[in-house]
Amino acid sequence: MTDSIKLIFFKLLNEDISIQEFEAWLYNSTNDLEKQLPNDLYISLISFNYRQKDTLNLLYKLISDYIHQGEFEFWRIKELLTKIVENRIDFVVGIRALSNLYITIDGESVQNPLGRLLSSELDGFPIPSEYNLWDDKVLKEKLEELNKYKVSFLIQSKEFLN
Repeated sequence: MTDSIKLIFFKLLNEDISIQEFEAWLYNSTNDLEKQLPNDLYISLISFNYRQKDTLNLLYKLISDYIHQGEFEFWRIKELLTKIVENRIDFVVGIRALSNLYITIDGESVQNPLGRLLSSELDGFPIPSEYNLWDDKVLKEKLEELNKYKVSFLIQSKEFLN
């Protein structure tokens, strides 16, 4: 399976693309996919009912036999770090999302320890949707304090991503 196909599967499982977008991609790529996917997976995907209940979980079960779980988890962490570094997601929101990612260690799914540690340190900081609930002076102080965490995190994340 090519990296570009894996990327589409990862984006689907991470809900970065919709099921409808995945289905459209699948049907628009059938000639290439027929050659690049294992035959049983290809047939399962083109005959799959994309309008049924719990579609994403059923697709995950179907695809999971053909992708490495650790590779998917690593991709999700890198993708989230990239969004944080590129400021496409609020820093606190991104760290909290990072803490919710689970990774597989020795065959056991555990909460991402790095994200959990950072998230607990940022518990007292607001997210943008909460800014209006804070006193302006206190908010300014909190955001300045947050910036200290952010600068260090961004430097380390950029090094990791390169």
